[in-house]
Amino acid sequence: MNSLSASLNPFALARAVPTNVPDSARPPSSKTRELMAAFDELVCDFNSKGRLPDPSRLVCECMKHDEVGVLREVLAFFKEMRTLRIQGPLDGGGWGTLANAIPHGFTLAVLTLSDLVFDRFAAELLFQALGKMPALVDLSLHRVGAEAGVMDASECPALKQLNTLSVVEAGFGEPGYASESKDSVCDLLIKLLGVCQVQNLSINGLRFKVSGSGSGKLEGPVVTVDQNTRLGQALCRQSELQVLRIKRCRALVHVQDAMNPVQGSGHHLVQKTPVYEIPSLRLLDLSGNLLPGRTTAAILVALGQGGTCLRHLNLSGNFIGDSTVAAMAFLLMKNRTLLSLSFEDAKGRDIHGAKVEHLVTQGELKQLTEALEHNTSLRRLSFEATAGVDRRALLACLKRNRAAFRFSALRAMLNSSGYRLSNDLVDHFAEEGARYLDGRDALNLSSVNKKALDARHRLLE
Repeated sequence: MNSLSASLNPFALARAVPTNVPDSARPPSSKTRELMAAFDELVCDFNSKGRLPDPSRLVCECMKHDEVGVLREVLAFFKEMRTLRIQGPLDGGGWGTLANAIPHGFTLAVLTLSDLVFDRFAAELLFQALGKMPALVDLSLHRVGAEAGVMDASECPALKQLNTLSVVEAGFGEPGYASESKDSVCDLLIKLLGVCQVQNLSINGLRFKVSGSGSGKLEGPVVTVDQNTRLGQALCRQSELQVLRIKRCRALVHVQDAMNPVQGSGHHLVQKTPVYEIPSLRLLDLSGNLLPGRTTAAILVALGQGGTCLRHLNLSGNFIGDSTVAAMAFLLMKNRTLLSLSFEDAKGRDIHGAKVEHLVTQGELKQLTEALEHNTSLRRLSFEATAGVDRRALLACLKRNRAAFRFSALRAMLNSSGYRLSNDLVDHFAEEGARYLDGRDALNLSSVNKKALDARHRLLE
C-alpha cells in the first residue's frame, strides 16, 4: 500500500503513461503509477458517490514530481471542480507543471495557496497559471512568502473576475509559524492588487517594521517601510472595494532581540495610509491591531467629517484614549449611514503605562447616549462597560432605530406590491408587521423588494 492509494488496478495501470508521450520515450515510473492509481481511486469514488471528490492532494503531488501528463488528465477529468487547495513546499517548477496542465475552459472558482514561498521565477509561473483560470473569483494566500525580486516578475494577466482576496500571515505564537519563514507576502499581494479590482479584501497578521528602529534584524516575515507605503498605494487604487478587513496587523520594533508592538505614529498601514477614506467601502474591520488611542480617534473624526458611506465599522482590540469616545460621539452625531459600530476588547494604559482592559465609564456612556439621541441609523453598538453603569437610555435609542428600519422595510414592500393602498393603510400594516420582524427579516424583505423593483423596471423599459 502506498501513501496515495490503497491499491493498483488494471484501469490505473493502463492509463499510467500520458497518451501524448510514446512508451519508449518515457516508461512509467513507480511515482507515475502511484499517482495514476490515486487518480483512478478518485474516479471510482466519483462513480460510486456521484459527486466530485477533492483532488487537491493529488494535484500537489503531481506538481511536486513534475508529472504534467498525469496532472493534465486529472484536471481534464475534474475540469468543473470549484475549489482547489495547493499546499507547499513546492519548487518553482511545480507551477510550470500546473500552468501546462490546465485545460481550456477550466472553471475553478476558489483557490487557496498555503505554506509556500515564491521567488521571481515561481511567481511568473504562478501568474501564467492564474491567467488560465478565467472563472477564479476567490484567492487566498495562507502563510505565503515572497522573496526579493517578485516585484520584478513579469506582470500577471488581468484577473477580471477576482472579487475576493485574502491574506493570512502567521506570526509568533500562531499555528504553523516557523522562524525560518523570513519573507513577507507583501510584494506578491501588491502585484496581485495591481491586476484586479476586488470587492472583498482581508489582510491578517502582517507585521510592519518601524522606520529607524535600529540595526537589529527582525526575525520572521516583516513588511518593510517601503513595502508598507506601496501596499497603501495599491489599496487606494481599489475603486470597487466594499469590504476591507485589516486584522491583527502590528507595527513592530526590534528591542533586545525581541519583537514588540509599538504605539508610535505613522508605522502601521492604517496610520500611513487613510484606507478608511476609500469611497466605495461599506464594511471596515480594523480589529486586533492594537492601534493607539489617538489613531482610533483620528479615524473616527475623519469619518465624521468626510461624509463616509460606511455601514459597518469594527475597532475592537485597539486602544481607547481620552479623546476616542468623544470622537465616537462626534461620528454618531454627524453620520447617517453607519449601521453597526464595535469597540469590544478595548485596551487602555494604567498609570505605569501597562496595557489594561478599557471599560466604558458612566461619563463616556452619557456622551454616546446623547449622540445616539440624534442618530437614526445605528442599530448595533458593542462595547464593554464598568459594572453597574446604566445602559437603558442607550439601548432604547438602538431599539428605536431598529424598529424604524423594520417599519421602513415593510413600508417599501407594501408600496411596491402593486396594490394602491392609502398612506394611512400602508403605515398601519407596516407598524403592525414591524412588531413581528427581526432585523434579518427586514433586511431580507428590503433585498427582495429591491430585486422586485429592478425586475419591474426592466419589464417596463
